[in-house]
Amino acid sequence: MDPWKPHLEDGINLYVGGTPEVTVPGGILIASAAHGPRMPQDPWAGFISGSGVVDTVDSPTVFRGLGHEAISGGGLWRGDKEYNGDAGFDDPMAG
Repeated sequence: MDPWKPHLEDGINLYVGGTPEVTVPGGILIASAAHGPRMPQDPWAGFISGSGVVDTVDSPTVFRGLGHEAISGGGLWRGDKEYNGDAGFDDPMAG
């Protein structure tokens, strides 16, 4: 595990803690299929802890497979969210 990627091993792809605002005008592809607490320690694919904001402006956040987001606190996830169930992503270098 890379020391600067502490949440990848537990399924969290986007973790916002505290009060930052993350703005991604082109949208977000969340590769994790983590979808929350079947048990209290289960992770979410995207997680806001606190009053932070994730804003994709006019593009969606797309979650892979069963992936889903959660917010603990006064946070906000702006923009459309798609839960498409598709496990694959296009590889721009393929072919």
